Amino acid sequence: MGYSITAIPALVAGSYWNQLGPFVTSALEHSRGEITPPQILKKVSNSEAQLWGILQEDEFIGAAVTEVIAYPNLKALRITTLGGKGMRKWQTDLDDVLVRFAKFVGAKRIESVGRKGFVTALLPLNYKTAYVFMVKEIESE
Repeated sequence: MGYSITAIPALVAGSYWNQLGPFVTSALEHSRGEITPPQILKKVSNSEAQLWGILQEDEFIGAAVTEVIAYPNLKALRITTLGGKGMRKWQTDLDDVLVRFAKFVGAKRIESVGRKGFVTALLPLNYKTAYVFMVKEIESE
């Protein structure tokens, strides 16, 4: 069964949000409140982030959001959210598209912060654990 990965143009991202937003929202359920779905849509609509739709035949079954990060010494394509049905079946197709896009924008790497379960999922695609990201919440007074 074939999968198609499509970049959603910033100007029409809002038109696709009813179909793709639930996948973004689902992915954010595992975050710690750094960003909300409406804030992501705003970033995509302002061309500050990229929205990708994963299609199976004529139905969206997943979505990814990426950002191009400009470090002082290199650019990276960061996967900020990723969600959908049957990800293991289409993750290679998505990775192929993201690698091509990363090269197009001059990025030297693709990076992602995610739950431990993503480590296992991404190992077959030659991703490596580079860092451990720790968080300590500071209570306001």
